Amino acid sequence: MRSGPWFAWIRNRNYYRNFFFSNLCENVAFAQETPAHVTSQRSRKRSHMNVGKLSLLFAGTATLLAATGCASRRYYAAPPPPPPVYSQRPPLIDLADRNGFRTGESNGARDAYEGRSYQPQHDRAFHDTPGYDPNLGPFEPYRHAFRDAYLRGYSNGFNRQQQPVQ
Repeated sequence: MRSGPWFAWIRNRNYYRNFFFSNLCENVAFAQETPAHVTSQRSRKRSHMNVGKLSLLFAGTATLLAATGCASRRYYAAPPPPPPVYSQRPPLIDLADRNGFRTGESNGARDAYEGRSYQPQHDRAFHDTPGYDPNLGPFEPYRHAFRDAYLRGYSNGFNRQQQPVQ
């Protein structure tokens, strides 16, 4: 006998073909040998058995689908984290705040030490807003943040210098 996948397929095909036709021929021969009323009773029993088997199969399948469908839950992924709150300011504003407060504090302390009056808007640093870096962003937000920080720093430096030493 020849071997290989092609010949194995032909052998299997022939086996199943012979099995099917032999069973078919036996059923035809059985129907010819038995009386009609016996054949009809047997076919009714078989049809009831087939309906019973099919209904049992259908009920089992429906139960399985219902049980797995009801028991399974939808998968819910965790929600994404909320967007970051801007507790950290943009680098441009942070730079302006540091530069403005430091410059204002030193100028305020200097003015208090020299006995000048409280006039932060008259200092040159208040108007020039030094320390701007154009790589970080536009000039107007920097100037606004610098001047606000300068006023806070000037007030802090001016008032600290005027406190009497105990």
